[in-house]
Amino acid sequence: MHRSKCFCAIAEANDRGTNDAHQKLQTAQFHPAGGSSECDARFLDTNILLYLISRDPGETPKRNTAIALLDTKDIALSVQVLQEFYVQATRPTRTDVIDHDIAVRLVRTWLRFKVREMTLPIMTGALEIKANYGPSD
Repeated sequence: MHRSKCFCAIAEANDRGTNDAHQKLQTAQFHPAGGSSECDARFLDTNILLYLISRDPGETPKRNTAIALLDTKDIALSVQVLQEFYVQATRPTRTDVIDHDIAVRLVRTWLRFKVREMTLPIMTGALEIKANYGPSD
């Protein structure tokens, strides 16, 4: 088995629907031709990281789900997700904006997870996940 050939799940929290955090969390898996059925990591979407800093009481279930996800061992992030988190978290028009120093400390904290660079196979795999499993928009 070659775990490095395995592109695994993207976890994404849905912004619509019921308040049940578990229903809002969708996990999909994609295994390229010749890939293993066992994955070494689940990639988290930017929204998961943004829910961690949300102070909106209506997003408490999402925040709790995000916290639970970060307590698991098989999490991976992409450089793009970390960059998107920083941009969105420090955006002046954001309701619960955080300052540069806090955002940088959070990004550094998340470097304990596997961090993957965006590549064409990862992008096309994500497109296939979207087509096959329909994660939320």
